[in-house]
Amino acid sequence: MKTNKNNIVSVQGTKAMQTKEEVSFVAPKAKKEPTYSNDKLLKLGLAETLKACEGMNGQQASKMATIIFYEMKDNKTPNECKFLANALLYFDVKSISKIYNLITKSKDAEINEALKGVLGKSKVPTFAEFIEVAKEGKRFFTIWDGLGMMAKFNNSAKQLKKAERQNKAQAKK
Repeated sequence: MKTNKNNIVSVQGTKAMQTKEEVSFVAPKAKKEPTYSNDKLLKLGLAETLKACEGMNGQQASKMATIIFYEMKDNKTPNECKFLANALLYFDVKSISKIYNLITKSKDAEINEALKGVLGKSKVPTFAEFIEVAKEGKRFFTIWDGLGMMAKFNNSAKQLKKAERQNKAQAKK
């Protein structure tokens, strides 16, 4: 809280003497409450419901609420269609097949070299093998998740980790 201090000085003859001190408080500026349209409030309510019931994180719930809200509308403006397409693409890019294709079918030499580093001497898994490694119940994936699943196929790295654990266990004995 901010304070303003005012000193009052009285002059008697040639001496200045401080008589009393006044303190006034400056009230903090109140934060302006955001005003939402009815559409925005409806989307926020949908998002909160999806977070609570479906276990989605904040961004996923917001995108899904956008999809539900705009698909219910009959007449959409071009801007609303843009919002809908963006939300649909968000989930489309997160599917396991898209992630697999992005990782394995890249034409960039640097990405392919990095993928070889992740896989080691192991071959690139088929899509069916890739799906088996995915976490159960997970619907949306990131490229990081996909690379983590690819790393599970690196047999030499698994053997090195196992050997390190065994060495640590023997060293403790």
